[in-house]
Amino acid sequence: IGTRLLVFAGRAAREKNLPLLRAAARALGPGYHLLLIGPGMPQGRDGNVTGIDGFMPTDRLAGHLAACDALIHAGTQETFGLVVLEAMASGLPVIGMHAGAVPELVVPGTGVLATVATTEALVDATRALFSLDSAAMGRRARRHVEDRYAWARTLATLVSNYRRVLGVASPGPWVWHAGP
Repeated sequence: IGTRLLVFAGRAAREKNLPLLRAAARALGPGYHLLLIGPGMPQGRDGNVTGIDGFMPTDRLAGHLAACDALIHAGTQETFGLVVLEAMASGLPVIGMHAGAVPELVVPGTGVLATVATTEALVDATRALFSLDSAAMGRRARRHVEDRYAWARTLATLVSNYRRVLGVASPGPWVWHAGP
C-alpha cells in the first residue's frame, strides 16, 4: 500500500530505452514499482522492477494496465505509440518523452512528458505526475482516446483521407457504417 505501480508494455527493443526505465525505477526508490511486460523483458523481480517475458493476450494485458497507476515510456522514436493509447484508454495517465509521436498523443492534462531522455528527467516527470491529481489525468486520458481515437472515428478519417487522395467526392460502394 502506498506504492505507485508504473507499467511499460511492449517489446524489449533498443529504441524503447529499457535501461533508462530501470534506472528511473531504481532512482525513484521503494515508493514506486515498475512492471515490464512483453517479449524479451527480463523475467522475475529485481528490486523494484518486475518483468513478465512473452506475448500477453489483450484481455490479460488490459487487466494489468488497469491495475497500474501510470504508464511510463522512455522511447524517443515512437512512430505511433499504440501502447500509449492503450494505456490511456485504460484510464492511465502517461509519463513519457517529449519526442516522436508521444507528444501528439499525450496532450496537456493526460500525462507528463520529460524533455530529455535522462534518468533525472524521467524521475522528475514521474514525481510531477504524482504531485498532481493523477486519477483525474487518467480519466481525461480515457476521454481523449474515446473522443479522438475510437475505431468509428479513426476509420471514418481513414476513409475520408483515401477519398481525398483518390479524388472521390461522394461515398462509394465501400461506405462503412457503425453499428449493426
